[in-house]
Amino acid sequence: MAADDAYLRNEGMELHVLAGLFCDERLNSSEFQSKWLALFGVSTPSEHQVKDTRKLFSGTASKVIYDAVISAVRKHGKNQTLTPDVVYQEIPEAARDYVVEDNSNDDPNVVSLRREVLSASLSISDFSSSLETLRRLSTLRDLDSSLSNLKDAVRSGTEIDSILGEINAISEVASSAKEVILETPRQKVRRIREAAGAGTIVKTGFKDIDSLIRGFEEGRLYVIGARPKVGKSLLTTNLVLNAMEQGAWVLLFSLEMMNKEVLSRMISAHSMVSVSKVWGECMVSNQFPSDFPNDSELREAAESESAIIAYDRLIMVSRDDNDDMSFSSITARINKVAQMAKGEKRPLLVIIDYLQLLVEDKSNSNAEVSQITSTLKKLALASGAAIILNSQLNRSGADTEPHSWMLRDSGAIEQDADVVMMLDRPATRDPEAPQHLMVVNVELSRYSPSGKIDLEYLPEYGALSDVDKQSSMSARARDDDDEDF
Repeated sequence: MAADDAYLRNEGMELHVLAGLFCDERLNSSEFQSKWLALFGVSTPSEHQVKDTRKLFSGTASKVIYDAVISAVRKHGKNQTLTPDVVYQEIPEAARDYVVEDNSNDDPNVVSLRREVLSASLSISDFSSSLETLRRLSTLRDLDSSLSNLKDAVRSGTEIDSILGEINAISEVASSAKEVILETPRQKVRRIREAAGAGTIVKTGFKDIDSLIRGFEEGRLYVIGARPKVGKSLLTTNLVLNAMEQGAWVLLFSLEMMNKEVLSRMISAHSMVSVSKVWGECMVSNQFPSDFPNDSELREAAESESAIIAYDRLIMVSRDDNDDMSFSSITARINKVAQMAKGEKRPLLVIIDYLQLLVEDKSNSNAEVSQITSTLKKLALASGAAIILNSQLNRSGADTEPHSWMLRDSGAIEQDADVVMMLDRPATRDPEAPQHLMVVNVELSRYSPSGKIDLEYLPEYGALSDVDKQSSMSARARDDDDEDF
């Protein structure tokens, strides 16, 4: 260990923590048990846990007292009180040069058990806080020692394998320093109940889909697969709008379209003003519906425009943002927005359109897709977000109903996804099939039944609807067609 590591020690705090275990109550008292659990995490620590916890104490006197405390607890059991005289009896004669029961001579080189107890009136919260400081200092001492060993190995020209061993040791120290949360069933139930009021499900907005899968739930990865031009992005647009109506946070990554294209689709679907009108007559030239107050249709679209741009919980990232669109940047954004959503106790819906645009190494796409989907699944669990990942299909089987095995790199996707939904428009294969029909096939689901749901598909508005709204939606479409005619 480095000679100048005094700043990594706090022997006064070490003695205070140990003295904080002393009490006039029996060892089965709630106060002692709370501190004991804070120290070890369990009521009966193993030899390994006792040895590992001993590393928190760097001073000779601290180690002596720690060993004596462990010995006293093991010898006397729960009915004993842990007082200075009880602990002192467990200190070997050879170690009593460092620790005495009562330092009447006030020798600065000797630790007095009674004096430490009198000066250490630690509450359980103060005890835990001091303990965390000792854990941090212990980790820093281990890292200091490992880095010193690594530096010595490099300077002495040690074999590469030995140097790599020292690097692994540093990695192990860092991993062991990660905070570990221990919860009893009672604590888990309380946490789950507290989260219940935060709104952890974002409804899809489509009655039959919500009846089947309940909606998009926190911590889960959803994959939506379809062939080009079937309606992945269109469905995505409608899911965003429906999530906004519920007050959810929404993070939309549109890796294929520009911002104005995404906004145009959202405005059309929200206002039921045709895409050709909103896009073709204003937004294609970087104008917005609100710039056309004399056009009655665009006035309706302008109301939707105002509602959408006023929604501060929608974060859009599109291909023309000139930002870093790497996968690591996407995960960083998800984590950041997740913190904002948690701060408001609102659900977060993340949509990535689409998977294959994240793949950088086309020659090894299966391995990269596996890494992406695995990371997104872990991220959903860690952040509490519901993540939707759009995906393309393989080129084969274009004249047949789509299935999950047709997803590009389907093995990796099926392994990590909680739900896989396949989109189909039968009219793309059969001219006699209903032109306004989209079929959503919940083909794979870990937590719900599978099944097929029919939706009303109106691409002229970029809209989707439950089939029971078909008559009103189709009537609106016919009326507009008659006016155009």
